[in-house]
Amino acid sequence: MSQNTGTLITASIRPNDSLDPIASAFSSEIKGGVHSKDDISDRDNIIEERRDWGMLCYVKSEDKTYQLIFDEVDEVITNNNNWVEFSSGESSESSQWLDSVKSIITSPVNTPQTGSRYLGGLGDGDSLSGIWDSKSPGIVFEWNSSEWLETEPNNGDSIRINDQKNAVYRYDGVYPDGVWIKENLNQVIEVNTTSQDGISYQSTTETEYSEYVKNTILLTSFDIDNTSVQSTININGLGDIIIKKASDDGLVNIVPNDIKSGVIYSLLYNGQFFQLIQHYSNDSLKVQNKIAADDYIIVPENHQYLIYGDLEIEGTLLNYGEVLISNGSLVIINDGVFDNQGEYKLISLIESSSLEFSSTDTIQVTEVQNSDDTSYSFDVIDNSIDVGKLDTSIHGDAINGYILSNEDGKFKWLPSTEIVSSDTISQRENPLGATSDINRYTGIDISGTPNLITSVRVFINGQAQAIGNGVVTEPCYFSDDNGASVLSYSQIKQGSGLYFNGNVAGYHLSTSDTVLIIYET
Repeated sequence: MSQNTGTLITASIRPNDSLDPIASAFSSEIKGGVHSKDDISDRDNIIEERRDWGMLCYVKSEDKTYQLIFDEVDEVITNNNNWVEFSSGESSESSQWLDSVKSIITSPVNTPQTGSRYLGGLGDGDSLSGIWDSKSPGIVFEWNSSEWLETEPNNGDSIRINDQKNAVYRYDGVYPDGVWIKENLNQVIEVNTTSQDGISYQSTTETEYSEYVKNTILLTSFDIDNTSVQSTININGLGDIIIKKASDDGLVNIVPNDIKSGVIYSLLYNGQFFQLIQHYSNDSLKVQNKIAADDYIIVPENHQYLIYGDLEIEGTLLNYGEVLISNGSLVIINDGVFDNQGEYKLISLIESSSLEFSSTDTIQVTEVQNSDDTSYSFDVIDNSIDVGKLDTSIHGDAINGYILSNEDGKFKWLPSTEIVSSDTISQRENPLGATSDINRYTGIDISGTPNLITSVRVFINGQAQAIGNGVVTEPCYFSDDNGASVLSYSQIKQGSGLYFNGNVAGYHLSTSDTVLIIYET
């Protein structure tokens, strides 16, 4: 064991009597411990020989207590930037503040410095390794130049982690079953922001803010509007960071006048940019006939900017979508800018007077006045459509021997190649053995071969008759072998005979009936 140097004593220094009105030592003259000074300069002048990591110093002029934190900014004990305002905290569970640690680790460092303190994991879910592997996580380790000293946390204890700003950890539970829980500090900080050009902004904070962190919201108002699509902000001299805003496509550059002077905004750092968060509605797509000098209008993709009449631009119109000017023109005033990155069209709309309707000799027009508009109804006049109006021009009319057909779902005139009529109906019986009351041969044969199998039509006394398609269950059918077999539509040809089934039709033919066969060849 090494021999101590200095004035060596073998017993505690004490007054002769505990009641003697004297002190055995002065706090300002001891190494470490708790000192008391009049002001900050006296605190900073404490000599190195009386300093110790973790010591406290109460400053009367500030009415605050400061703690000398190891590696707050570096490991030099005389660096006064390592002083940090001390807070004792309050808890109903007899909690206390533990001396700060350098960082959170799960295995010992290889070459620790004397006085270095570390938090060995947070608790549940962590595991320690190396010479710490027999310990439960959550314990505080301090290197005393020869070994690691251990401090087990109590429920409610708090501790600062030097490499984590704006946060403390509080122990919840009974060691070793508890866990250290992170509690963020100073998550909202006020920022004073100024600029000379609306492009580069400089900011300062009254609260300590020494690095850009993700878990802090900065509240600020700007002294002038921004004038650039890529404005930056530099807080406490930490470096210029680009300001962006959220959109459907993610973070995008702000545009001129996105930042308005005197309005309070939030700034949130994402590790690369500051996101500008506005607390009011700012619809940049304001459709107006005149864009003033201080207006900056953006037409996003898949949007239209439709103006009737002239569009006057004295400010800026940035178009990524479509600008349509109806019955007008684009007018640029003074230094106005039209930056067209999308579509730009001039269109003409025909202006018409109010519509008027009148009745004709076949159509009756009725006007109906409603509360907010006028409607019209159109009706065909009874018995107004005569032969003279059934004229298709191209396909002829009824006078020229054409018939009106709705083939293919459309009305058109078709030529009637053959119209057959008979004043005498043959009474010859069907060879199939039918009685004279059914399946009579009419005595009429088709004189041509139809080219459209469904265009054959049979009329008896002007009434259309159904034709059997290979069956005798319809009023009419055709046969080539004196009725022995029934033809299908596609088999009907020149010379095929027409037969009539009175039982199906519900009546029988007589010599006074007129039969018409109409078809197209």
